[in-house]
Amino acid sequence: RAKLWWVVFHCDYAFDYWGKGTMVTVSSGQTKPSSIFAVSSCGASSDGFQTLGCVTSGFSPAESLTFSWTGDVTGKVDYPAMKSSDAYTAVSQVQVKNSDWEAKKSFTCKATNQAGSLESKPIQFLRAEPKPATLLLTTPTNAELETGNATFICVASQFSPNKFKFTWKLGDGVLSGKNRQEIVTEEKSTKTFTAVSILEIAANEWIYSYSPVKCEFEHSGSIESLEAKYEGMYTVAFCINLLKVNHFDIIPPSSEDMLVSGAGYLECKATGPKGFNGIRWIRNGQELPSTDEKSDAGTSMSAKTKITYIEWSSGTEYICEVKHSTFVQEVKTYPYQRENGSPSVYLLPPPENTQDNLVTLTCYVKRFYPKDVVVYWLANDEKLNNTEQYQQNTTSVLEVENEQLYSVYSQLVVDAGEWKNGTTFSCLVYHEAIDPTVRMIARSIDNQNNKPTLVSLSMNVPSPCMA
Repeated sequence: RAKLWWVVFHCDYAFDYWGKGTMVTVSSGQTKPSSIFAVSSCGASSDGFQTLGCVTSGFSPAESLTFSWTGDVTGKVDYPAMKSSDAYTAVSQVQVKNSDWEAKKSFTCKATNQAGSLESKPIQFLRAEPKPATLLLTTPTNAELETGNATFICVASQFSPNKFKFTWKLGDGVLSGKNRQEIVTEEKSTKTFTAVSILEIAANEWIYSYSPVKCEFEHSGSIESLEAKYEGMYTVAFCINLLKVNHFDIIPPSSEDMLVSGAGYLECKATGPKGFNGIRWIRNGQELPSTDEKSDAGTSMSAKTKITYIEWSSGTEYICEVKHSTFVQEVKTYPYQRENGSPSVYLLPPPENTQDNLVTLTCYVKRFYPKDVVVYWLANDEKLNNTEQYQQNTTSVLEVENEQLYSVYSQLVVDAGEWKNGTTFSCLVYHEAIDPTVRMIARSIDNQNNKPTLVSLSMNVPSPCMA
């Protein structure tokens, strides 16, 4: 009895042309085929056709066999028989329309010689049933959220075929342009696949959106999804970190730089947990050039920009803009603007009839704002340094209660003999609220004229006064 072989769908065969080989003529009696089976290629070609093949063996002689096909086939090619032991094997190839194949029409092939014939079982398209994925979504831990980051991992496992698409959403909006990674592995024993998609976003995007993060997995015409909404409690550490992020310092330029040099640096410094994304200074809607620094640990960031005395003293508003992943609106702004109040300056002589070898002059600067002020002492228009001969002592700035104004005292201790010899001493006061064309106020006094004089000095004062 003939042995029958049938393969409905197989993708391991490739129909290579074996060459014409050597034709052998056998004069003995013919033997009919002992086996036959039909196979198909794994997919349609670019011209829209599917290739089918028919393999038969166990017959002889080589030239005795003919192939025939049932169904609407074209492009039939019969390859020369090849000898195997005492019998032959032959292959026939045809093409069928892809539309007919996917419509599950059946096709058979038949091998015939004078000794008999053998027909294959019908071959037709049997689509492998897709295996749906098992979906898993992991969410960030509280410890990660406290750092300002949120990582989501979506795992689709045990699915086939290997054609799929991940989509991440926040509420109804697609999260495009975010940090995403995809990993695919194959389980050869089950011929299934596992895919992993990783999403990294700022923690506040999830926590404060009140919308779930959703992972959608599209496969074989269907979409599966899982979502996660933040419903956890704010931990103590998380709240503390939020407070830390709100710690900002605006460091104004020094009064000495602004009043003496006419320019200085305005600095904005922010400290907190990791998650700083940017810092900058803005004036009148335009970003200013700045020197930015970020700590190696990522827990602080600063920006320093150079400003002029004219801008500073006129009350120009500067805005420090900071970006951090834990901010609800991602960006926070902090304004800086100087308010001005011009000082009054009084130079007080030493007490009369002092018997000491030293005398004390007092310069009283009052009712000024802001609190930054610079006081210099001069002797005959020469700037004095703090030495044993000229001892200077300036108090800390004192705030006038309930008036948001400030005052300061500066004293100069000098040799009584120098005072009696008529040396002229001057108290020089720099403050930003003084008329910018003048820039400073000076009071001068000597032993011959105990009444101090008020002098306004412009920037073209003699160089000794500016040393």
